[in-house]
Amino acid sequence: MKHIPPYARWLALGSLALLASGCVSTGEPYYSDGPGYPTRPYPYPSDPVIIHSPGVQPVYPAYPAPDWRQSERERERWERERRDRERWEREQRDRDRWARDREREQREREREARERERHDREARDRDRERREREARERDRRDRERPMRPNPGRCDYDRYNPKTGQCLPSSESMP
Repeated sequence: MKHIPPYARWLALGSLALLASGCVSTGEPYYSDGPGYPTRPYPYPSDPVIIHSPGVQPVYPAYPAPDWRQSERERERWERERRDRERWEREQRDRDRWARDREREQREREREARERERHDREARDRDRERREREARERDRRDRERPMRPNPGRCDYDRYNPKTGQCLPSSESMP
């Protein structure tokens, strides 16, 4: 190998490395028959476009085989989180329902207290009106009928209808 100059060895090794890494292809992708790019100027978002030259296959990553123990732990954790979330949501709904029930009961108690107060006020007004009406009726009757002596108090001939008093008897006079 002494007859090959050192720069030629480096050049051969570099080109061999480029060929091995896949950066150099044997075909001419830009001068081939088919277009290397899509025919539309701008692809739509719903149309996935993979741009590659003919002869190149798309490469997808190879995921490691799933560890069943890891997935079991993940599933248990997801179940535990789901149960916790459902319990929290249920408790939140219960708290909201209890708060609504408490507010409704409070409003109901206040409404009943207002109704009771209104009924009491109306009953007091009716009683007052009834007493006033009875007093007016009693006054009217007293004005219409003449005053009569109480038979137990004095005799008819000693009764003074103007004043409603009994005159003293002759026995009680000096």
